[in-house]
Amino acid sequence: MSVFTPEVQPKARVLCRSLARIVQEYYRDPQHRAEFEKWHLEKYGEPYEWVPETNDREDT
Repeated sequence: MSVFTPEVQPKARVLCRSLARIVQEYYRDPQHRAEFEKWHLEKYGEPYEWVPETNDREDT
């Protein structure tokens, strides 16, 4: 169940996909990944484990 009205759901879906694509592009840069890994290690005391991208998501 979505908190968005049926009229807004397609726009929300497009927005979310766009945001996900922007974040993926950002972390493809090795420098950005290294900065994040450093931050994560300092914050949580353990290295971040990257999970490979998959295309088996549901488009609902």
